Amino acid sequence: MLAIDPIFVAQDLQVQLQKLKSELFSGSFSIGTRYNKELQWKLYFRLGRISWLSGGLNAAERWQRHIKLFCSKLESQDIKQIVSVQDAQQEYQTLAELQEKNLITREKIANLVTSLVTEALCDVMFYGSIENHKFSYGISDHEGLGEILHLIEPLDAIAEAQRLAEEWVGTNLVEYSPSLYPLIKEPEMLVVDGKLTINSQILPLINGRLTLRGLALHTKQNLIPFTQSLIPLVKNGAITFSWTANPHKLDLSSIGAYLKQSKRSDIGQVNKSKSVIACVDDSPLVCQGFQKILTDLGYSFLGIQDPLQAIPLLLKKKPDFIFLDLIMPVTNGYELCSQLRKIPTFQDIPIIMLAVQNNLADRIRAKIVHSNGFIVKPARKDLVIDLVHKYLPAN
Repeated sequence: MLAIDPIFVAQDLQVQLQKLKSELFSGSFSIGTRYNKELQWKLYFRLGRISWLSGGLNAAERWQRHIKLFCSKLESQDIKQIVSVQDAQQEYQTLAELQEKNLITREKIANLVTSLVTEALCDVMFYGSIENHKFSYGISDHEGLGEILHLIEPLDAIAEAQRLAEEWVGTNLVEYSPSLYPLIKEPEMLVVDGKLTINSQILPLINGRLTLRGLALHTKQNLIPFTQSLIPLVKNGAITFSWTANPHKLDLSSIGAYLKQSKRSDIGQVNKSKSVIACVDDSPLVCQGFQKILTDLGYSFLGIQDPLQAIPLLLKKKPDFIFLDLIMPVTNGYELCSQLRKIPTFQDIPIIMLAVQNNLADRIRAKIVHSNGFIVKPARKDLVIDLVHKYLPAN
């Protein structure tokens, strides 16, 4: 999670780059992190303007993505040879050779350099916001790149990077970064009611090799809406993020097995007509009381007394009806209900709140979080039966 707004990091970078511009600096300017000594970005300058940028957490993926994006004339085999280059000097020399062979125009080189530099500066802002702005800077006037292909005004670059960061933060994605690598953490959480909750064409690409930017480009989607579509899967534990590449082959067969198992489970429930009803309440006596009433009616029962385990267990068991206690340790029924309604599986599941008192304020809050009803404990047997029969077919 980001400790400070990335925009604040941009202000200090702007001061540093303004100084190098005014001094007509030539050489390299390094941006290092205090917590990760091996991580650094390096900007190359010629007379106060930026010619190239290297380094960062996803340097190889960034280089590969830009070559594929701007060098459309290249054959796939040639691209594979080129993208293996990860040294700043070699990368820049490769661009010069491609231009000499008329495989990339001067205009596209200018666009590639500008895009790569502004993207990396945006990443610096996001990473700096996580480290709470703990950067160290260094300069070397003995390090250059030889022939200059394109030069960028440093303040223009930082302004564009800041614009990209502001656009990202403005869509409530401030907890994440576009340079993160999505990974499948819990494959079974991708399957809800016998269906995949993610596009089957995207699934094989979440293999630890592509960042959010890379995935959006590969699938020809806008970065921000694409990232927003993944956030519910992050919140339910299906997907996680890594700052570094973690290449692996996704076992699609396991997801296929979950799909088959889920479908068989659905068929079994239809055939048996045995719905599952859950009760989330930290009191064992309350859970036992509901269990007696509901099992006598022919329903399967799921009792959950630890509110912190409620969502994982509910996702695993997928009940058809939920009784949810209002007051519990650590969290409360309103918060849990609100979280459940954000998960597609539970958007239409009946949820009845349990309370020790019958007051207007609690009833209003219960409606605000989209619960289906509100009853007072100890719950009367006839009232429980009426509610269950109202929302579920009789077993």
